[in-house]
Amino acid sequence: MLEAIRFNVDLFRFTAVGCRNDKVVLESEETKGNNIVYSGFPKCVAMDVSEVESFDDMDLDDLLLRGIYAYGFEKPSVIQKRVIRPVIDGYDVIAQAQSGTGKTASYIIGGLQRIDVECKHCQILVIAPTRELSAGIERVAHHLGTY
Repeated sequence: MLEAIRFNVDLFRFTAVGCRNDKVVLESEETKGNNIVYSGFPKCVAMDVSEVESFDDMDLDDLLLRGIYAYGFEKPSVIQKRVIRPVIDGYDVIAQAQSGTGKTASYIIGGLQRIDVECKHCQILVIAPTRELSAGIERVAHHLGTY
């Protein structure tokens, strides 16, 4: 699964090519053959995740629930059932699903639930590979967090 992790930030472009002693091994276009062992990542662990059948069962803030239902969601999609709770619990999540299945809302809902509204500092950073994708993410976050 690590082969699917790709870091595309303006300053560097790395691909995770494996694990070595619980550290992620990164390779870039410029350093092929000279891999970088990065220890800043936690150990990658696959875990079984129970599905939560409704947004009401996720113990979400009432204002966030209001935003979810106002956005038009009635019940969580398969990816949302499995991803939102671990994000809220503070896990780093790698999840894959087809377009239009609710991946963006999954991590936005989890992130919004974790926000401390009393804290005025940045609490969530979303990095997107294109301007169009980042605009779409911003729209979803704005609508879900309206209340």
